[in-house]
Amino acid sequence: NRLVNVEVVPSRISAQVTIDSYHVNLPVKTAITGNMASGKAIASITSSVKNVDVYGDKDVLDKLTEVEARVNVDGLSENKQLSVDLVKVNGVRYLSETKTNINITVGEEEQREITGIIVSHTNLSSDLTAQASTDERTISVILKGTKDAINSVQDNTVYATVDLAGLGKGTYKVPVTVTTSDERVIAIPTKTEITVNIH
Repeated sequence: NRLVNVEVVPSRISAQVTIDSYHVNLPVKTAITGNMASGKAIASITSSVKNVDVYGDKDVLDKLTEVEARVNVDGLSENKQLSVDLVKVNGVRYLSETKTNINITVGEEEQREITGIIVSHTNLSSDLTAQASTDERTISVILKGTKDAINSVQDNTVYATVDLAGLGKGTYKVPVTVTTSDERVIAIPTKTEITVNIH
C-alpha cells in the first residue's frame, strides 16, 4: 500500500539557540509606587533576583545602570510576597530573567525633619546660569518611614533638584523634586516650588 499526502509531525523537536549580541550584567533595583496604608511604612524590601544579563543595542545598554522591578504598595498594611515583571526598556532585546519575587516587611511609620538641603538644578542650557532666590537656596525635608529607615538616612544622601529643561532667560517658579538613597523612605520637601532666576 502507498501512502499519499501524509504529513509527518515529530512529537518533539530539539533546538539550540545561541544569543550572540552585546550584553551587560546589571543589578535589579526595586522601584516603589503607590502609597502605603495610613501609619504604615516599608521596613525591608528584597528581590530574589539580584542581577540580570541584559542583551541589546550597545548605545542603549551603555546608558543603563540598573533593571527596574516596579512594586505597587498602594494600601499595603502587612507583610507580603509578590511576583513582579522586570522592566525591559526600548533597545533591550533579551533579559536573562523576566520576573523576580519581592518580599516586603511592614512596620510603623515615623518621621523626622532635616534642614539645610541645598537645591541644585539640572538640564540648564550650557550658555545660561541659574540662581535661586536667597531664602530658597536650601530647603527642609520631611523623611517618612520606619524608625530604623529614617535614622539610617544621612543628610548628604538627600537630594533636592529643580529641572530647568527648555527654560531661557527670566524668572520662574519651578517644582522641587527630592530623592533619598533609601528606597524605603519617602522624602517630602517643605517647599514644593522655588523661584529661580536664569540669565
